[in-house]
Amino acid sequence: MFSVALSVGSRLPGVTWHPALWSPDFPPPAVTQQKLRNKSRQRLSDRLSAAKVNGRRAQEQAIPQRIA
Repeated sequence: MFSVALSVGSRLPGVTWHPALWSPDFPPPAVTQQKLRNKSRQRLSDRLSAAKVNGRRAQEQAIPQRIA
């Protein structure tokens, strides 16, 4: 049996009903975009400083040390 009152009052089934889209693990898009911007800036600076350190280490390791 199908109730007309229930079908009129309910939303059409769709992707928005998926539980993952309403999870607290997925914040609203505006918050996500701002956090991503902050993280990407931080990560870029981390990568640059790591590259400097790794570059120095690579140069130091490439030059053989003489024992006097």
